[in-house]
Amino acid sequence: MISLAWKKRAIRLYWKILTHKGASDLTEQKAVIRPVIRLSKGQKIMMTADREFHSIFLSH
Repeated sequence: MISLAWKKRAIRLYWKILTHKGASDLTEQKAVIRPVIRLSKGQKIMMTADREFHSIFLSH
């Protein structure tokens, strides 16, 4: 799930329901992040993530 932090609230922008139990992998994470990056093109964005996002390749 990708959310926008605004005025002490989180507004969901994009999400995907997984069909399996457990953590998502890099491919699934990129599939959720890419559409939001495309929509925010030209805007400054800052991404924060929980410990599930452990891959250094996510930033590429």
